[in-house]
Amino acid sequence: MISIQAQTFSTEDHKLSRRFETNLEYQYILTLPAGYESNPGHKWPLILYLHGGGTPKVERYRNRLSVFSNLPAILVAPLCPPSPDGPLHSGWHWKMLGELVREVSESYRVDPLRRSVIGHSMGGSAAW
Repeated sequence: MISIQAQTFSTEDHKLSRRFETNLEYQYILTLPAGYESNPGHKWPLILYLHGGGTPKVERYRNRLSVFSNLPAILVAPLCPPSPDGPLHSGWHWKMLGELVREVSESYRVDPLRRSVIGHSMGGSAAW
């Protein structure tokens, strides 16, 4: 018969805490619906569109947004900034997106009861 004896070892609990401040800047494309200028009393729906991961090019992104051109809504399409860990765009910052929606809502005639978020891939996860 083999006898196994448990060895004693000590553990210590530790915590490391650091505060990192990041300055975020979102470039975004904004489109106004047909009739926005001619109807100054009307409040419009706002659609926040979030793209997927990768490295979007502004002109290609702008062309892709043309599918939304006939919607009777204000479209806001930010470009996710590159990740600090590399060149890919890898995550939306929800607080910054909230600030963007507030900024646009204060600057344009947005109906606060008709604001939506849509996206695909990484943007779909952020919208969820």
